[in-house]
Amino acid sequence: MKKIISYIKNGSNQAFSEQHRILPPTKLSKHIHPFHIFDKSYSSYGKVNQETDHTYLQSFMKQRMLTIWKGQRQLLNVAPMFPEPLESIIYKNVYERIKPLLMGAYHEDFHQSEDEFSFESWLQSLQQTAYHLSRPTDAICWDEIALFMKKYAEKPRTAHD
Repeated sequence: MKKIISYIKNGSNQAFSEQHRILPPTKLSKHIHPFHIFDKSYSSYGKVNQETDHTYLQSFMKQRMLTIWKGQRQLLNVAPMFPEPLESIIYKNVYERIKPLLMGAYHEDFHQSEDEFSFESWLQSLQQTAYHLSRPTDAICWDEIALFMKKYAEKPRTAHD
């Protein structure tokens, strides 16, 4: 009985320490790493990503949207410095200027009516695609557009809006 208890104590500790020891970098690839799971799942969608990347690069509406946004973002940065009525007019004008382009770009990718969830998801996917294509300024612009659209939609509007 003592021998069995001793074997269990020593054997299980030895097995535990063997399995959980720190591995040298050369042996890390033999074990599953959390990012390995992500890499496998991400690479399985390679063809879809190539099509998405190609669509993104060839989209005139998306590139036009980014160009207009880069011009309008300076207005949005100074808008809070103005009195409230003027600030809301600036937001409204920017919104009315970019909304048709955004909807056109959205309908390039999806041939269905937009809802809030799918629209926000679409903007996030554009941001991720821009990062994937090594276009960080585009990704920042898509993030700003998403934040502006969400903020403007939540903002209470006056009677003249």
